[in-house]
Amino acid sequence: MSWEIIFISALALVVSFALTYLLIRTAKHIGLIDVPNERSSHDVPTPRGGGIAIVLASIGAMAILTATGLIPLRLFIAVSGGGAMVATVGFIDDCRSLSAAIRLVVHFVAAVWAVGWLGPVTHIELGSGSLDLGVFAYPMSILAIVWFLNMFNFMDGIDGIAASQSVFMCAA
Repeated sequence: MSWEIIFISALALVVSFALTYLLIRTAKHIGLIDVPNERSSHDVPTPRGGGIAIVLASIGAMAILTATGLIPLRLFIAVSGGGAMVATVGFIDDCRSLSAAIRLVVHFVAAVWAVGWLGPVTHIELGSGSLDLGVFAYPMSILAIVWFLNMFNFMDGIDGIAASQSVFMCAA
């Protein structure tokens, strides 16, 4: 890994921490608070909307990496476009509750966007062989992205688990 990628990643981490701190303070002042209920995993009122800080820092870092030629433009467009869609609907949901159907439609649109820019996963490695997905490559790729988005949405309600899982996945 090049020093540029390490530096830009570290910068994104610092920016996301700073923006998260500011957003949490702002959320407390404007009443954007998640009050625990019987389905909550937290016991105390928790500020909402802080994830947008991570999205902004990540898209900024990816823009710099793209501008310097360290990641391809198609990857930036796929990830930042789809990510912005999901982040926007998530932030709106934090501000005022949206139906699961609306969020799911946006997740599918974001997945179609990403697969449209990057192409599908065409085969899956299975031990010493592989499974060619053929005509199912596009729908399977889209469904996999939607599944991962919803898995993270589920984990996001459990204090810290989505962030820690993201760190492990990125490290891998």
